[in-house]
Amino acid sequence: MHGSYTLLTDFTGQTAQFAVAIDGSIEFRWEVEAGLQVSAEFLPKLDRELRSRGISVGNLTELVTVSGPGSYTGLRVGIASLLGLSAATKALVSGFTIPEIFFGRKNVSDNAILVLPAPGRNRFFLFPRTWRNFKIVGVSEFNASEFANCEFFSWQNLSEGADFLGHVANIEYDSLEALLEMQACARQNGTLIDRGVEPFYGTEFGSG
Repeated sequence: MHGSYTLLTDFTGQTAQFAVAIDGSIEFRWEVEAGLQVSAEFLPKLDRELRSRGISVGNLTELVTVSGPGSYTGLRVGIASLLGLSAATKALVSGFTIPEIFFGRKNVSDNAILVLPAPGRNRFFLFPRTWRNFKIVGVSEFNASEFANCEFFSWQNLSEGADFLGHVANIEYDSLEALLEMQACARQNGTLIDRGVEPFYGTEFGSG
């Protein structure tokens, strides 16, 4: 009998991503188009995939998601679906923001800045290591001297509108594998059970 069944989800992009990990290893994954219908599509798919492997939804022990920033509708609908699933299954639900995941990686320098698309045309989140102190900038708001010694990184393909930042290194990453690593670290340091999940839209903190 397996010890843990974890549902991993990412509702931040145009496509919602899902995976089920069994005892800390991803066994299968799928995608659906993000939006208002995401819960109507992913829950039946989840049930079918689990049943085909002799597992029930009730066997899920943990639900982990990327909590933002990202699509407002995708986050709101997706996280609401997870909370409903948690209430039905009693599975522990927790969320990690993209900046938490990025800066939780090894060998990330202190002067690294994570760049992500923000609402509005050619506007971007700039996340430092103390990520709640982020800025939202466009061409007119960007002060190059403030970031003179910084290195810019992104986990998403940026539009040409980010050219004003200079060089932005694009890092390939698997958000669901990264979630699994963050979950393991949080469990190890004893903070997983207290995390909970709230959608992070990018308006809760920051100075932009």
